[in-house]
Amino acid sequence: MGYIKLNIYNISDLHGVILESRRSAGLLRTASYLREEIQKDPQAIVLAGGDIYSGTYFAKLSKGKVINLIFNSINLTCLGLGNHELALGEKLKSIEKEASFPFLLANVYNKDNELMFAPYVIKEVGKLKIGIIATLGEKQKDDLTNEIASQIIVTDELETIREYSYHLRRKEKCDLIIVLSHSNDDSLKQKICYFNKKEKVDILITSHTHEVFAYTLTKNKHKLINISSGGYGEYIGKIELTLKRRKIIDSNVNNIATSGLPYNVYYQYQDIISDYIRSNKELWEVAGKVKNNYFKEDFLREVTSYILAKEKADFVLLNYGSIRNIAFPLIEGSEITNSDLYEINPFSNYLYEIEIDRTSLNNYLNKHYSNIYLHCKDILRKEKYNVIVNDFLKDKYFALPLRERKLVKFTDYVREMLEKELL
Repeated sequence: MGYIKLNIYNISDLHGVILESRRSAGLLRTASYLREEIQKDPQAIVLAGGDIYSGTYFAKLSKGKVINLIFNSINLTCLGLGNHELALGEKLKSIEKEASFPFLLANVYNKDNELMFAPYVIKEVGKLKIGIIATLGEKQKDDLTNEIASQIIVTDELETIREYSYHLRRKEKCDLIIVLSHSNDDSLKQKICYFNKKEKVDILITSHTHEVFAYTLTKNKHKLINISSGGYGEYIGKIELTLKRRKIIDSNVNNIATSGLPYNVYYQYQDIISDYIRSNKELWEVAGKVKNNYFKEDFLREVTSYILAKEKADFVLLNYGSIRNIAFPLIEGSEITNSDLYEINPFSNYLYEIEIDRTSLNNYLNKHYSNIYLHCKDILRKEKYNVIVNDFLKDKYFALPLRERKLVKFTDYVREMLEKELL
């Protein structure tokens, strides 16, 4: 058997960025580029690594249809699911039916202890057999609402990879093993390097953290290609392999910034989105203009100060990830549309005023302080506090407050501030 050249492309953590954004070419341009690359190299494979469908207003309106149509057109090999896919609940099954590619997740089971999705797929390129496994980090279950999290079981990620890698190599006779890991476990790559030859993983494609890196890790006489391609479509991962006798003898791994891709968009992609744009004018409706420049911290301080004063509360607590980094900075004088508001808080979180005792509040803050945004007024030591939290935190950590009152969405406060020219 002679030399084999194989190109592998990866899209991870797209978060619904279909149209061009400030940082990203968007899926339309990215897929147009990939389509041309595949025409030049029909054996190239394209993978997706989770958190793909939700995060922008346009993606919400199209309900996965636009992304699936585009992924179908480039013959996506598979999608390794992330926590944001699982957060879609029953909607995910409808999205899956419209995809011509398999949804994979090897270590997530339902309450009946049944796998919810296929654990792997085998891709044949000529005489080369490639096994692709997808897993979710155990800690990513914490990113789900109690309603979703209570319906699933997430098993040990490392042992799942070991089990299926062995199966694919020994039983299915795969030559290459690729793992799509949607996880924040930084030690995973190190541990995989200690697998024996029968369990060996060749490529680890990491997602969820939005980190950008690409290298080959050599440890324990094991070479593991590891790549993470950022978030919001800012990068495409590309792995170029040279194989001889079905073994990797050379590799080049890098991330391509999509902002530098050609501006031409495949005409059929334009047709796909045009109907949605014409029939959803609320996408571009303007809520107001910002009077200052705002980075995320500045913005949160202004908005939570307004909420604190309006609701006469003692604290405002938000999980930091509920307000998305991609939406910032906001530039002085710029118009803020409905799409922009959704991008700021794509979870459409409702806020609640809850009354909790001092001990409960202290216990929560001691455990979770690094993951939250907290704003409070100057207050005396009290036995009970009025705290504003979003629905995610309330359901996850404050399910039984002394008292609760449902307010409005976080973005409704932002909209109100824009109307009053307070931002």
